[in-house]
Amino acid sequence: MRNICIIFLFFHTDGLLYPYGPSIDNVTPKSDDGVSPPIPFTVPYFGENYSSIYVNNNGLLSFDVELGNSSVLHLTNATVGPFLAPFWADINNEILGEVYYRLSNDSELLNLTRNDISSYFPGVSFSPKWVLVATWDKVSYNHNQTNKTNTFQTVLSTDENSTFIMFNYGDIQWPTGKENEGPPALAGGSGGFTELKFEIPGSLTADIINITHTSNVNFPGRWVFRVDQVKVLLQQW
Repeated sequence: MRNICIIFLFFHTDGLLYPYGPSIDNVTPKSDDGVSPPIPFTVPYFGENYSSIYVNNNGLLSFDVELGNSSVLHLTNATVGPFLAPFWADINNEILGEVYYRLSNDSELLNLTRNDISSYFPGVSFSPKWVLVATWDKVSYNHNQTNKTNTFQTVLSTDENSTFIMFNYGDIQWPTGKENEGPPALAGGSGGFTELKFEIPGSLTADIINITHTSNVNFPGRWVFRVDQVKVLLQQW
């Protein structure tokens, strides 16, 4: 009998989401407020160099420390370490969904990322050494009684001098992390215990559910920023 190998790869039909799935990615634990092990690589962010990243189930990446906190705050009030959040909310993948991630220097992924960044930042010469792809696939919110799910993704790329972050929003069906409780999700980033921060329009309001239709690069559902230095981030607003 011939052995049959089935490979799972997931693609978004309009090219919005980068490839992901169990055949190429790791997964975070099935746990409310769970987090990946530390992923070691050098990442310049907001003027500092960090040596590792955590993929947190609640919709964010954190630098050097895990951040399982499900309490979403406006960044003016946030007292947590540095993070990048495509969709920070009270996600619970014990109910539904998977959180996939991989750190890769695969040439096809590097070329895809370089070409995308070059198209959005035509004046910048960038050849990434590493790309971290984290995908929250059909994830549920805590106490979900409706089976609504969200799919979104972060693509972080760096040459260890410059760092770019891409937020991709495939399908957003719920805005708030608990049934009729708490604020809607936050999309943005923070340098930690500083005044360095940014929020995507619609964050922490009901309008966040429309993020699949907004963009800063003329590609609905995609937001892209250079985040290695404060001054270059400020120039993008």
